[in-house]
Amino acid sequence: MDLSEIVLTRDKRLAFLQIGEADRIELAKVWREIEPSMPELLDAFYRHLRQAPALADLIGSRVDSLKSAQHRHWARLFTSGFDEEYIRAAWTIGQAHHRIGLEPRHCIR
Repeated sequence: MDLSEIVLTRDKRLAFLQIGEADRIELAKVWREIEPSMPELLDAFYRHLRQAPALADLIGSRVDSLKSAQHRHWARLFTSGFDEEYIRAAWTIGQAHHRIGLEPRHCIR
């Protein structure tokens, strides 16, 4: 399935997952609660990832930019309502992970 198909089937996917407007509103509220903790959470996350030699090699010296990108991704996840911009960004992230050889087992979205 390519990106255009995902965008076209977004409403069906959300319906299947039983994610409605009330859920999207609640996700935005939850984000306001957890967002202040994100720097600490991302520090711990990348410390953990760097313990695996293969992941440490992929991360290299880009920890700060990766933490920033992760923060943006999680903000979109909780606040976008799963709009087209979110889908495009998630698709781009997935393609980048594939290109660098980051296996899906290292990611939970």
